[in-house]
Amino acid sequence: MSDDLGLVEVARVGGSPHAEELRGLLESNGIPAVVSGEGVSSAYPLTVGPMGGARVLVRAEDEGAARELLASAFAGDLEVDVEDEDPGDHDV
Repeated sequence: MSDDLGLVEVARVGGSPHAEELRGLLESNGIPAVVSGEGVSSAYPLTVGPMGGARVLVRAEDEGAARELLASAFAGDLEVDVEDEDPGDHDV
């Protein structure tokens, strides 16, 4: 899916928290991304179908790299470096 701004959809997920995680993953790897559609799903969290969920969008020129990165993430092929994080920063 493409829009007038030259953005293409690389993921559609159930809600904005998951979409924001994907946006963060993309941006931490140098791929600017935006989340669209989170307003309806956050106001009506049980909404399904075209009104439900959120879309993750990237520039058309970043689509290939974004899809490759997301595919690796969904396949569990990415390693996360957490050495610099303070263990006290996470809820248990």
